[in-house]
Amino acid sequence: MAKINVSFRKILRKTRWPWVKLSLYIKKKLGWLGVPVILPYIGFSNDQEIFLSGSVIEDRSLSKPKEGQGIWQNIVSMFRRYAGDEFAGVGVRVVFEDQTTIVETNEEGYFSCTLKLPDKFKNFTGWEQAYFYLEPPFGGDTEKKGVAGEVLIVALMPRFLIISDVDDTFLVSHSTQTFRKMRLLLFKNALTRLPFPGVAAFYRALQKGVEQSYLNPIFYVSSSELNLYDLLIDFVKFRNIPKGPFLLREMQTSFRKLIAAGGGDHMHKLHKISFLLNKFPDIPAILIGDSGQRDPEIYTEVVKTFRGRINAIYIRSIGKQKKRQRTEDLAANLAGMGVNMLLVEHTYDAALHAVSKGYMGKEYLDDIQRERSKDEPET
Repeated sequence: MAKINVSFRKILRKTRWPWVKLSLYIKKKLGWLGVPVILPYIGFSNDQEIFLSGSVIEDRSLSKPKEGQGIWQNIVSMFRRYAGDEFAGVGVRVVFEDQTTIVETNEEGYFSCTLKLPDKFKNFTGWEQAYFYLEPPFGGDTEKKGVAGEVLIVALMPRFLIISDVDDTFLVSHSTQTFRKMRLLLFKNALTRLPFPGVAAFYRALQKGVEQSYLNPIFYVSSSELNLYDLLIDFVKFRNIPKGPFLLREMQTSFRKLIAAGGGDHMHKLHKISFLLNKFPDIPAILIGDSGQRDPEIYTEVVKTFRGRINAIYIRSIGKQKKRQRTEDLAANLAGMGVNMLLVEHTYDAALHAVSKGYMGKEYLDDIQRERSKDEPET
């Protein structure tokens, strides 16, 4: 049934495609179309290729959150994230070093491309920049500086990948409780949303591992929409959580979709995790999620598909007892496959296991404990 639903959605998108382009053309002719802007997403590489992506959307005039920002400003910002149009069929010129390619946005205004990793980066791990330019009729000024996007180069192969969920894994979201979830989305911003205590120090420790000459990259895979991308980027920066690519669901331009933010069948996560593991074929991974939605089931499928590739799975215990029991049953099955799925109440519990397995240094435990004591109580 899942395959049928996916195919049906693809048919609907193809049917919708000409009408999306026609709508944009008419709005442009009538002067109703807003200013198009490129929103580049954090890209990344393995030791062979660079993967870049972004969206072309109407300028939503989102400003950075400020200390003391009022509730009304937060509400307006959130509604702006789900307003406006994406620009379908628009050309975007992508430049990295001496490589240039032109791609076209799809019906959701999304674009992506793959470039060859230049030889000069073959023994490099760190951050670089790519540049993005709108093509005519919306751009084409070669003298104008492009929009810069960050790229995580991972050419020196790490010991493991860190793949983390977002909602109720490191960001308190109450994703299983609609009213509380909406209250956070509308009334809070990147500076006032809360992390789970100790999670930033834990992620930093995993990223450093036990050999600090290597960088274990972190990827965030979530069922949240790309509409929330700026909020998540600002949040991890403000909370000192390691920066990494966010692999989110496609943009939505419907206030109705705001209510269902972070919902869906979550198969998106399985596809994105599979994409990452295929792009780093010889590298194991640590998966981090929560028991509130379907992370345990999705991660179990990952273990079955990628035998011998998953070092450990850390699941934050939230939600109803029935879901926790389901997670424990899945964990028991995975133990027979040699994979530890730990259902943890606190970040520190996961950290203790990571130390025992040599995924991070024991010296980081004090930092995690100190950070946990400063953060708000876990909820």
